[in-house]
Amino acid sequence: MSGLDSSQRDTMTPWQKWNRQFEPSCPDPWISRKLAVIIVLCLAVWDFYVVVGRLCVPAIQKKPGATYERGAGGEHLSCDVERALMVVGILVVFIVLWTMFMWSYSAVITVPPGLAKDFVATSSNPYEQYGEANTESGTRRSSDVVLYGGQPDPQGAGSLDVSNPSEAGTAIPETTFEEKRDELATAAGSPPPIPPPTRAPDTSNTSPHAASLTLAERPARYVPRPVPNATLGPRWCYHCHIVKPDRTHHCRHCGTCILQFDRESCHPSLSVAHPYTSDHCVWIGQCVGWRNHAIFITFTLWAGLFCAFNVIVFIIDAASSAKVDPQKVILIVISGFLGLFTWAMLPTHIALVMSGKSTNESFQADAQKQIETITLRREFPSCWSFRDMNKMQRQWNADFGGVAVNDRWAFGRKRDMWRQEMGRNIAGWVLPIGRPLGDGLHFHQNPRFGPNGEWLRMQDWPKVVSI
Repeated sequence: MSGLDSSQRDTMTPWQKWNRQFEPSCPDPWISRKLAVIIVLCLAVWDFYVVVGRLCVPAIQKKPGATYERGAGGEHLSCDVERALMVVGILVVFIVLWTMFMWSYSAVITVPPGLAKDFVATSSNPYEQYGEANTESGTRRSSDVVLYGGQPDPQGAGSLDVSNPSEAGTAIPETTFEEKRDELATAAGSPPPIPPPTRAPDTSNTSPHAASLTLAERPARYVPRPVPNATLGPRWCYHCHIVKPDRTHHCRHCGTCILQFDRESCHPSLSVAHPYTSDHCVWIGQCVGWRNHAIFITFTLWAGLFCAFNVIVFIIDAASSAKVDPQKVILIVISGFLGLFTWAMLPTHIALVMSGKSTNESFQADAQKQIETITLRREFPSCWSFRDMNKMQRQWNADFGGVAVNDRWAFGRKRDMWRQEMGRNIAGWVLPIGRPLGDGLHFHQNPRFGPNGEWLRMQDWPKVVSI
């Protein structure tokens, strides 16, 4: 049990020890994390037995009622050579696909996703002596966030959690935080954050790009757009005792922080994903992160091909055999389900890679849309205000240059982002040997975002950035 010495563990009751293992700082029991992996491996071995032992071998041995003894139309194949070549071809293709499936699956369950503790040294809480909360617990001081135009956080995520007595009354003046922020970041081993743009927020009721729209396209009045929070200063994980790099999140199932955490459910608030609500990938028994994302994509490719081949072979077998084998019917259902699942994930992850997003970051667009809808309905409550809401949405898009809220890590061309994630070796794009570029700690950032992740309007973009 991490975080406890031997004397503390000895004083704990068995019930406390049982509950302790389910805390975010402790990984889930091994059997719960690896149970799905054991099931998948058993299904793969069973599938090999059915295809080879119950489908191909009986056909080669010319047993009565064997597969491909009759053609799909019911006529007997008079040429034994033709039948043998057909069965041998099926067997060879199956063995190749089964081998690639097992190779890619073995790689994705053994290659770690990139544990932050292996790259970042542990440190003490840099905010502890100042009584601030900027850890994995999700509560922050109001000075830790920067909101555009002075707009309040719709979900209250940027305010001090006064329900916690330990935090109430400990907040320090914002000037003290600003003076100590760079010092804390340097002491924690991470470069000090760059302050946000010095341009004063636009608090007027007109858009700076209103002239880009015609008079008929302009809304009746301008409503400031709600934007997500920008965290200043180092992000310290309370469970791992490290300063988290960008795109790193804590997985409560693995009990550790993952570099470029790919799969995590998003919190209803607009700020960040909830630190304790992770979408741990049970099918591989671990998380998908910076190190194994390329291998995960190649695994979905080979898993989809393997499942599709199984479904086709078993359906043809059912049409050409005298009787139906129940084991083959069960494998048709399982292969079809897993095939649909993997074929849905493959294009999704390819699109995410080529847009510079992880699965976790892609959810931010949905959260942003929900908050904007709530804001517009509050500002335009009339049931006849749909036109004004649409005009305001178009105005917001013009103000931010069409840049989405989760485009922070999009850079260059699509092939540049693909190589960043999958590596330069073309063989690694189809074989489970891909290795991403970089170190998992630093990433290319979209210049249309502030240095601390602020979602900038076009008027705050650097002059070198084209519109």
